[in-house]
Amino acid sequence: MKIRDMFTDLVSTVRQINQEYAHPALKTGKGVRISLLILRLYLIVLVGLLFVKFFMSLKS
Repeated sequence: MKIRDMFTDLVSTVRQINQEYAHPALKTGKGVRISLLILRLYLIVLVGLLFVKFFMSLKS
């Protein structure tokens, strides 16, 4: 039970921190938001390419 209590406390701490930072304190401009969106899409494409390369290397 002690390990379960430890994880419960950890989860509640993480939730509390997430609630605190749920709304950013800084206002971002439209250009910044577009740049972040492009970077996010680029990251998704790169991860997708990694998966494709990994599965292709498993086939051969």
